[in-house]
Amino acid sequence: FSLSCLVHNMLGHSMTARFVFIFLWSQALLSVHGATDFYRLLGISRDATSKEIKKAYRQKSLEFHPDKNKEEGAAEKFAEIARAYEVLSDEEKKEIYDQYGEDGLKQHEQGGGGGGGG
Repeated sequence: FSLSCLVHNMLGHSMTARFVFIFLWSQALLSVHGATDFYRLLGISRDATSKEIKKAYRQKSLEFHPDKNKEEGAAEKFAEIARAYEVLSDEEKKEIYDQYGEDGLKQHEQGGGGGGGG
């Protein structure tokens, strides 16, 4: 299936159904391409307070800490959680991440200035 074929098949559905479909499709594409949603990773909303971010980080880091969780992939998940907290707890990094995503943030951290141009 192509995206255009799937969208064409959705034309008879409500606007909400089409929106949900496109949202889920885009989330699937993001996960395939390795983009990490730091908010989803911590289980918080985009308007979470710094206190909520810290609380979520503590809960998730305890859950996936390599000393406590011996499951395969736990150490990698723990590192992702630490990275998410590093970004979301820093106002400047959070602002760049919110505007440009992880790629824009990486560019900024490598000395490339603001977000993704284009």
